[in-house]
Amino acid sequence: MEVNGVTSLAELDSSSLAQHDSWIVGSDEYHKKPISRREHLKRLRRVLKYASARDWAPESAVPTDDDWQQVLPSVSRSEEIRDDPLETERGEQITRWLAAEKPCSRDHVIWLLLFEYGLRVSAIRAIDLNDAVLSEPEEFPGSEFHPHIRLRDRPGLGGEYDAGLPLKNTNPEYADRLVPLYLRHAEAIREYIFTGTPSGAESSRKEFDVTDSHDRVGLLTTEQSPRVPGRTIRERSHHLTCPTTYREEPCDCDGCEAYRAENGRDPYPSKRGAHCERTRSPHQVRHGSATKLLDQMGPERVARIVGTAPDTLREVYDRADEYRQMERVADAMTNREEE
Repeated sequence: MEVNGVTSLAELDSSSLAQHDSWIVGSDEYHKKPISRREHLKRLRRVLKYASARDWAPESAVPTDDDWQQVLPSVSRSEEIRDDPLETERGEQITRWLAAEKPCSRDHVIWLLLFEYGLRVSAIRAIDLNDAVLSEPEEFPGSEFHPHIRLRDRPGLGGEYDAGLPLKNTNPEYADRLVPLYLRHAEAIREYIFTGTPSGAESSRKEFDVTDSHDRVGLLTTEQSPRVPGRTIRERSHHLTCPTTYREEPCDCDGCEAYRAENGRDPYPSKRGAHCERTRSPHQVRHGSATKLLDQMGPERVARIVGTAPDTLREVYDRADEYRQMERVADAMTNREEE
């Protein structure tokens, strides 16, 4: 808008998003892959819909469905589901590094929820402090207690203009659910909670005297907020998957080397996702997590953990090749023989 001298949303029209996308493509500073441009444009369209509903922008500024298909960059199926999930071996290496170097920190807990349990960003954000049930309550309905996290789909918390705390998959079977925790992970989360300090949040949980905008208290907090925002989870995912972080040595990818040549240092942790070619988004970590979990148990059980139907797990998330799939069958056969 600044480049084109547009000072008001009222000046936008039906061609504005297409012009914006062309400007992004033509700019060296903002050039992005089709999948990134596609998601960016979707966010902008939602902004325009919101503005149009309040008469801040003309209705014509929002592309019709037919025009919208012409505006969106075409993306192949492989690009849409991403061909570069986090490898299991690298994910486990990061888990070990965090347990040794940053145990029970916010990064450690975020990583456990992302990689060990395959939770979406929306699910991690939505966890309240009291949703982490780490000790057996006085009245427990089950026959045997397991530490767990309760996930709830709560889109209506924020009122008319607030998205609340929704889970992406609203299917009742995979939205509200209990996710059992390994005992060592439950201990890490417990330590993170109970070593909270007024100045914590990165190394321990920061306690706030106030609640968030939903009048609740999140499990994960930041220095400024009683509930971690999604952008922080995404930024930490990119930071933790950069080899510079967990190997504690400079990354040799083209992006990091180019940045060092120009600036004389590695990218700042918050900028690694924009430059390092080996970082992975939460979505890519989730794909790697689903594949790892499917190595350990059947799709029906994994579905209850990650919140995705078994068929979707098989068709979209599972990246095991034919040899890895054979190993799963062989392991199951071995276990049956031992029984």
